[in-house]
Amino acid sequence: MYHSGNHLDAWSVGLAMAEMPWSIQYFRDLKNQNQCRIEQGGRLSGTVMVDGEAEDLDLVGIRDHSWGRRDWAFISRYVWILITLEKPVTLNSESFQYLCFTSVRYGTFSRLVSGWISGSNVVRPLVFGTGVKDIAEDGIIPETFDVDCQARGLEPVRLHFKRKNANAVSWMMNKNRFEVNEAFVDVSFQSSSSGVVGGIGMAEFGYNLEQYPR
Repeated sequence: MYHSGNHLDAWSVGLAMAEMPWSIQYFRDLKNQNQCRIEQGGRLSGTVMVDGEAEDLDLVGIRDHSWGRRDWAFISRYVWILITLEKPVTLNSESFQYLCFTSVRYGTFSRLVSGWISGSNVVRPLVFGTGVKDIAEDGIIPETFDVDCQARGLEPVRLHFKRKNANAVSWMMNKNRFEVNEAFVDVSFQSSSSGVVGGIGMAEFGYNLEQYPR
């Protein structure tokens, strides 16, 4: 299970902080916007009843939960993508099947990439990735797009995404000042050691309408 307090890469955060102008207010904002977050890939099994008929389920999925303050007015843009691969991949003699990629432009960071790749007994934080402005500047999920990323101690990988929904599902936050778009995506995971492996995922793009008007 990924826990931001334990797994967020300090070097990557430090580099993102170094790009920002420092002041007393900057560090106050960092403290004020503090959050804690967990994310975990796995399987969901059980039985549902529909009109008296039992249906057994065995599904893959990823759960998440966060604590702390989330000020939507403080966020400019973000991309959050959760991925389950159709089979495990081996990187540096370790097995992985779940991945989360996050890229944000925030009040305290102009460019911050985070996330993780995990398997049954290992979680490695992402230390590098494509910036949010290079994915979709307007906050709308493209029909296809690519993301490059690298986890600590592992080789770089490329992720190719194809949106499954004809149109993303969207909703508004912060009194209609912030738009969130979600869509299911097909994933192509590419690395030098594992080759190409397919997968499925969910992409969520959010953006501040006051900074990026339609």
